[in-house]
Amino acid sequence: TNIEEVITNSTKIPVVALIFSPYCPHCTKVHPDWIKLMDQYENDTNVIISECNAISSGEACRKLYDYKGFPSFISFTRRRGVWMKNIDRTLQTFINETERLKKIDLSFPCPLFQTDFINEYPAITFYSGSSKEESCSILLKFEKLVPDLSSFLYVGNENETGMVAKLSKSNEIIYNGDKSDESYSDFIKEYAIKQFESHSSRFNY
Repeated sequence: TNIEEVITNSTKIPVVALIFSPYCPHCTKVHPDWIKLMDQYENDTNVIISECNAISSGEACRKLYDYKGFPSFISFTRRRGVWMKNIDRTLQTFINETERLKKIDLSFPCPLFQTDFINEYPAITFYSGSSKEESCSILLKFEKLVPDLSSFLYVGNENETGMVAKLSKSNEIIYNGDKSDESYSDFIKEYAIKQFESHSSRFNY
């Protein structure tokens, strides 16, 4: 399966990918378990388990995801790649994450914070106050404004109307600016990439 097929398939089937180097000790340690994972789900039509050798297929791996090091574990849904940087490198954890991804409803066009988020902060959520369908329609417009940051965007929970930057489980920034595209875009850009101290607080923007 080529890279474009993997990305395209993620609109209907979740994809889990390992980007690795055969010269990386951490990669060679985890690779046997990844082979077992691929073997276990080889005939499962509800998920794709893949790998990309960054040494022999560097350009393809970069097209798959702009990784920062090895090994990189990436999940794909709806053509969006999410770096699972804090995942435990065990076969059981890989299986648990695969099973979680299989439960995501990909018939809905937008990622839902409640089901799609994998605790990789920050996350930017939006809920219109009306319905998840209307929220999704607006979220898709935000994605076009900041395409490079779209993997941070989710339809929020019904009890949180508006846009919220979730920096950790206990640290949130509530957007209270005007409703212009430029202001929303600036807010997303600032909080999708900014690093924060770990402290329990809730702010208004």
